[in-house]
Amino acid sequence: MLTSRPTRGIPERVEFLDQFRGFTVSMMIFVNILSGFVIVPAWLKHATTMGRVTLPDFVIPTFLFIIGVAFELSFPRGLAAHGPARTVWRFIRRSLLLVAFGILGSILLKHNIALEWGVLETLGMAGLVALPFMFLRPRWRPVIAVLLVALYELISRLGLRAWLLTSDAGHLGGIPGGLAWAGVVLIGSLAGSFIRNQDVRGLRVCCTVIAVAGIGTGLLLSRWLPVYKPPVTITYLLLTTGVAAALLLVFSLLKLRFLLFKVFGVNALAIFMLHGIILVTVMQRVPAASSWPVVVLVLAGVYGLCGLVAGILYRLRVFIRL
Repeated sequence: MLTSRPTRGIPERVEFLDQFRGFTVSMMIFVNILSGFVIVPAWLKHATTMGRVTLPDFVIPTFLFIIGVAFELSFPRGLAAHGPARTVWRFIRRSLLLVAFGILGSILLKHNIALEWGVLETLGMAGLVALPFMFLRPRWRPVIAVLLVALYELISRLGLRAWLLTSDAGHLGGIPGGLAWAGVVLIGSLAGSFIRNQDVRGLRVCCTVIAVAGIGTGLLLSRWLPVYKPPVTITYLLLTTGVAAALLLVFSLLKLRFLLFKVFGVNALAIFMLHGIILVTVMQRVPAASSWPVVVLVLAGVYGLCGLVAGILYRLRVFIRL
């Protein structure tokens, strides 16, 4: 069994998925902290050269892939409990709130809203674009994902790519990037369909196929179209989605039970937003040219505060959902 608490045949909580989500949020916090310090080596920061990909470049695609997996679990459960109209509105509201929170953060930080289309805005846009296609059978969603990525690539080649490379501070494709990232969400929802049906073998085969196809095709095409995150190239999407599927497979096999991953995983978006608030406050007082002991101290402090809040919420059985 993939869950101990089924609701109308649909898993309420899946332990390895919570662990995977918590691991990914932990990595998001880790790379965001390190990105603010000069002393940190380049491989622990987002790639700045066409054709290169670094560890941090895999984090956001993995999180969007997980969102797709969870989408497939929560959307049918919502349809069963509340009906189509109310369920669709709840998901639209959730996506719009993510966009609104992201824009609000940019305003508070005095960033240019058009140029600083960040993580929260991207999550919201990807959810909005993917939502109508959740009514399709899971096997058709990869087809739609390919079409959405192709549409984004077409838009990019019509002049957007040069603008993204020079002006998009968020490095996630700007507003049109929601098309490409919705494709990742839909691929994730295909894997989620096997979890929903509690088909362990099917999940592992699905993840293996996505991993091999994504990584293999991404590396093959990279000979002509280099992997690069800032303009969100097709090869970047293929490679990172393949790695995300491989990680889901690993977590489903290992069945880890790390408390930190668990408490982060059940309140992933809340903890992600909390770490952003803490980090902005801290980095206003800590020089970017600080030494390694200061970097480690900041890491420990941010993780400690986030872990404390996440642990309290988990202890109180409070799960924050937008």
